[in-house]
Amino acid sequence: MTRKKIVRIIGILILAMLLGSTFVFADDINTGGYTGIYHGGSQSIRNAGSLILGVVQVVGTSIAVIMLVIIAIRYFTAAPEAKADIKSQLIPYVIGAVLLFAASNLVSIVATAAQEIF
Repeated sequence: MTRKKIVRIIGILILAMLLGSTFVFADDINTGGYTGIYHGGSQSIRNAGSLILGVVQVVGTSIAVIMLVIIAIRYFTAAPEAKADIKSQLIPYVIGAVLLFAASNLVSIVATAAQEIF
């Protein structure tokens, strides 16, 4: 596999992880006569959601920084003719990094707002 395909596959996997993960925060269920079955376990769900979000943010940021370092090293060591090719590779990287940071921070903001509201 070429390096370009590997980068695309990693990008698609990260995007799939971000788009495929859903967070559900359930609380205050009207249990009626079923008071014995609900034990208020929403805090453990919030903790798990926060943990998953934190892991996705750390892993995504780490991958983005590592890819930036690799591209920068390739750019600095490349011949003048190859620098144009490397510059063209920066456009998808920048788009992917912006989407990654925006998506993870947007999910974090929405989760925080939902916790405050509910």
